[in-house]
Amino acid sequence: MQSDLEQAPKTARSHEALQRSEACLAEAQKLSHTGSFGWNVSTGELFWSDETFRILDCDSTVKPFMEFVFSRIHPDDIAFVKQTLDQATREGTEFDFEHRLLMPDRHFRPESFEV
Repeated sequence: MQSDLEQAPKTARSHEALQRSEACLAEAQKLSHTGSFGWNVSTGELFWSDETFRILDCDSTVKPFMEFVFSRIHPDDIAFVKQTLDQATREGTEFDFEHRLLMPDRHFRPESFEV
């Protein structure tokens, strides 16, 4: 068994590698205008990348929540999105769909989601 003194440098290197990887991912998402998100279905908690905040035109200091997401979906697409999410959570399946975003300035933006 390794001592804490032996493990500390490995832990520090792993942490630095993780930080570099996260920085590269953030830069790639910024350049490609591709965001990422996580959703804990059981708690409803959402996790967004910085680019997802930018795409949805949301202040990154605000904790994301589903009601906000639905407020950005084109009215004609809301039923379809809810049905797709409900089915995926009920069946525990992945989903891949497109819908339009309704931005604060009232313009529309197509979006694709794959999980």
